Amino acid sequence: MRLPRLKPYVPSPDDPAIFWFNSERDDIIREVVRRLVERYAHDRTSLEYALNEVAFHETQRLERQRDEEAKTELGYWRGLLRRVARMSDDAKRDALRGIAQRMARDIAGNFDPRVYSLATRVTPRLLTGVMRPASLPTDLAKIGAPAIDEMLQAEGELELLRRLEKRGTLVYVPTHSSNLDSVALGYSLMREGLAPVVYGAGKNLFTNPIISFFMHNLGAYRVDRRVSARLYKEALKT
Repeated sequence: MRLPRLKPYVPSPDDPAIFWFNSERDDIIREVVRRLVERYAHDRTSLEYALNEVAFHETQRLERQRDEEAKTELGYWRGLLRRVARMSDDAKRDALRGIAQRMARDIAGNFDPRVYSLATRVTPRLLTGVMRPASLPTDLAKIGAPAIDEMLQAEGELELLRRLEKRGTLVYVPTHSSNLDSVALGYSLMREGLAPVVYGAGKNLFTNPIISFFMHNLGAYRVDRRVSARLYKEALKT
């Protein structure tokens, strides 16, 4: 779910790079598709193998799932498996381009600064409620600093990180010691004046309407762990 806008949002020049993501999203998808097609369509053998491989794995996956997605998609993949050997090179390239585009669009996230602003106000209370429930009434009454600030400490080369994020892309690797890692990391970055980040989230999380709303609007890219086709994995990495 995305919030409607009455007019286009134009980020300020000093806003973090992720604030520009939505205006560049279509260009990013086009570039990912271009690279994938270039990677696999350079010769007939690679092209045909890529189509057969993705069609085979998707057919197997959907036959196991037997859900609504299988009802709408299984026929396409079975048909592709049957006809790929008879397709012209141009038709194969078009098919590969279409599949790559569907995958890239399904993966690509969305970032809404309004939802980010809301999340930065809600997150401290959420973390307090989970980690120290007894302090939640005080937090909700907005008396003093959030209790989470006493429990969550950011240490290390923070000033170096502030300089580095102006020069390139930073990759953070949480230990995933709990399901709160991403939330705690995101709040810590905000509190220390560091830019918000894009993060991966399992597609299963998007089935919960509340979690899905925040995931959809805070830059999460969707990862479907059920999809094993090489083309999909390359799309994720590109």
